[in-house]
Amino acid sequence: MPGIEFRYPTVAVPTTSWVPAFQPHFPSSEPSQRLQLSAQSGGGTHYVQDKGITNQIFTLVFVLTTKAERDLYQALFDATVGAVNQLEFIDRFGTTHTVRLLSGRDDLEEVSQDRYSGTIRLRKES
Repeated sequence: MPGIEFRYPTVAVPTTSWVPAFQPHFPSSEPSQRLQLSAQSGGGTHYVQDKGITNQIFTLVFVLTTKAERDLYQALFDATVGAVNQLEFIDRFGTTHTVRLLSGRDDLEEVSQDRYSGTIRLRKES
């Protein structure tokens, strides 16, 4: 099974990329949520408005990666300016998704000598 990849700005012409040598741990999480507004009137009637938008979040948990891997993630974060710019994420099935980083620059934290762990969250763009 292929590993995940990150390419900025695109897979075809990346200026910055990260192909983690240490792949995320399982279980992987890719929940989706429909954007719906709900309210209740004074008389107790519930109203729901469906905005027709589904948000998908990829949650990737990295455990005991190297400092070099952490540095590559930070370079990707700097290139995309966090969530400002989109990048392309290739999932473990080889599917390319346009996403934005939701995690911070320092979300891979040092947990032992030169080993980093943390969670990286991505929001899929429509």
